[in-house]
Amino acid sequence: MSLSPIKIALLSKGRSHLWDLFMAMEQCGADVTFYSDLPKMRLRKFGLKDQATHSFFANCALSYALQKLNLMPSLSTDINYRYLCSLDRAVSKRLAPCDLLIGLSGLTLFTAKAAKAKYKAQFWLERGSVHILEQKKIMNEIANIPSSSLVPDWSIERELEGYDLADKIVVPSSHVAKTFYQNGINPKKVFVNSYGVNLDDFPVTQTPQSKRPTIIFVGGWTYRKGCDLLNQLIVKTPEIDLIHVGSPGDCPFPNTPNFTSVGHVPQRNLTKYYETAHLLIHASREEGMSLTLAQALASGLPIVATPMTGAIDLISKIAIPEAIKIVSEPSVENLISDIRSQLKLFPSVDRRKDILGDCRDSLSWLSSAKDYLTEIESHFNPVKLNKGRIG
Repeated sequence: MSLSPIKIALLSKGRSHLWDLFMAMEQCGADVTFYSDLPKMRLRKFGLKDQATHSFFANCALSYALQKLNLMPSLSTDINYRYLCSLDRAVSKRLAPCDLLIGLSGLTLFTAKAAKAKYKAQFWLERGSVHILEQKKIMNEIANIPSSSLVPDWSIERELEGYDLADKIVVPSSHVAKTFYQNGINPKKVFVNSYGVNLDDFPVTQTPQSKRPTIIFVGGWTYRKGCDLLNQLIVKTPEIDLIHVGSPGDCPFPNTPNFTSVGHVPQRNLTKYYETAHLLIHASREEGMSLTLAQALASGLPIVATPMTGAIDLISKIAIPEAIKIVSEPSVENLISDIRSQLKLFPSVDRRKDILGDCRDSLSWLSSAKDYLTEIESHFNPVKLNKGRIG
């Protein structure tokens, strides 16, 4: 007699990668339920089915509005804390029976305790960035960073408690895993699983019509993402245009004619901006794995990235590995040198190269979900996930 799949619950905040993981797991046949802070109509808009989703928007609508409007910047850290706690408590009280809870780090504490106490469930914590103590160290070393951008004590406390509570810590790249090993976490407790990309949304694009070298950065304009380095870069390279897609952040924008910020753009609309650029730049000081890396590669853009972006882990997953250039030592000079090198290596032609080639499917969310479910299957004993459902 074959056993039915285990019941998996996912707890997410905002438009996180767990949306895509949820839908890919469903496609693999897993019994998975999604808990979110966003309203049902928005979940439906992005293809999440009503019967498998639970919205807790009403439980944290006030904090959500205060966060979005940013009417009280001095209280933003406190508002974020209250927001996380209100969402976490609300889900913990209405969590349906499950065998495994997968939840974002910093968010999933009360819910994890409830899952363990009520259902004897396992808790797998999803951490998208480096170990919180390493993150604190990196942020504290940045000169002139606003105090509001530093890692607050309450965040450290919630993160560390989550690490202790978790049966498994899931991270997206090898450099993130290393920071957990260095902070005393048993390597057997850490599972590295790269993020994927919605390949249908990011086909190989045409080459940009502009003859001026154009680079693109997608993400919040923050010190954490190295945007102060990009400010210096764009001043020193007036012959290069930089397009920023994303929200403003704690780092000021450069006041130069070769810089353009278009603001936040829905993920499915990003491809038209990738089409305008010759190269993606990512200068993060710490990040697990930027989703934009795989999106850009799928679109045919070469990449210049710092070591702390997760780009290294993608080199073995693409047909043209030289499309990813890792900056040896993060500095403005090295970024400029590597950008110029990549622009020469991938000159403007009528059609971009297919950087993924026969490896294209390996960067999909379906591939990521299959690896995840295989890890779940091997972890649970007796096996409760049928291999036929994963293949």
